[in-house]
Amino acid sequence: YVKKCNAHPLLRKLSDEEMKEDVCVETMRMVTEEGKKVERAGAGKYYAVYERIGVKEGAVHAKNFFNEGEFGVVRSNNKKDGGD
Repeated sequence: YVKKCNAHPLLRKLSDEEMKEDVCVETMRMVTEEGKKVERAGAGKYYAVYERIGVKEGAVHAKNFFNEGEFGVVRSNNKKDGGD
């Protein structure tokens, strides 16, 4: 998963310093059931945290994916075809 996340254009990996300063990361490591289980087992904790970065102008995202004319979308007004 890390390779795919590293290559994804809308994700940015947080630095070690950023992760140390983020209370959510500390909670994930020490307070969640999974974090506690790993701690009890004495195993190593391996994790990476990514931030979603902004969508560039003209990019495909959830708000425009189904717009009329996008990706061959044609809206039908015919109820039989599932239109409005």
